[in-house]
Amino acid sequence: MSREQDTHMTHRGTRARKALMAAAGAVLIGVLAQPAIASASPGSTGSPDSAGSPSSSDSSGSSQEVAATPVETVEAYAPIEVGPDYLMALLPEDAPNYVFSGVEDFDRALEWAKGSGGVPLKPSKISGDFRLEPDFAVLGGGWRIDGAPSRIAAEVRSGDEVETVEAKLVQLEGEEGWGGYYFEGTIPVGGDVDSVTVRAYDAEGQVFDEVLVENNEEGGVGQESPGTGSAFGTHRIAN
Repeated sequence: MSREQDTHMTHRGTRARKALMAAAGAVLIGVLAQPAIASASPGSTGSPDSAGSPSSSDSSGSSQEVAATPVETVEAYAPIEVGPDYLMALLPEDAPNYVFSGVEDFDRALEWAKGSGGVPLKPSKISGDFRLEPDFAVLGGGWRIDGAPSRIAAEVRSGDEVETVEAKLVQLEGEEGWGGYYFEGTIPVGGDVDSVTVRAYDAEGQVFDEVLVENNEEGGVGQESPGTGSAFGTHRIAN
């Protein structure tokens, strides 16, 4: 099944428009600076308080105490379950490299990614991989920052209601400064959902990068950004 979307995507305040086609069963292939994430809870509203946790600033500028997300070490090339019929794997290449694909296409995607040279990920940036369906999205990506992010979370906004979904963080053993993230299961994007914002936080709990997915004029959430690439019907943002 295919679905054409006219969307707006802003990466750190930059917007661009472009039509994108999301095809069912497509393969998301991205090159990151870190391995894939271990599974994350499908959704949790708000962030848990934790003594000694970094102080995180939300979109309104208010500060809140949040628990840092541990970074899980994963084996190179090992498939990690990230969503319905989707897998992720990290590659030990000369550049940040990972695969995000449907189960049936995983082996083909892995072979394609080997020796591809990766996709450069600038310091203090995250990338985003999106498999979009009418009512949900499978989301993941890579991160690059000294040390590691304290957390990466998606803010799902529906009118005045906001739900926060925490991502899992992963990296390869012996690698530092880059890794991957993903949201276990799916992120809602249909119905009354206005936007989904993925934010990455540093060790002090400050946002160092974000990816915004907005509702377009015709209804439905889509994604777009300068530097957006696609492979096998799925889309990646790496700036």
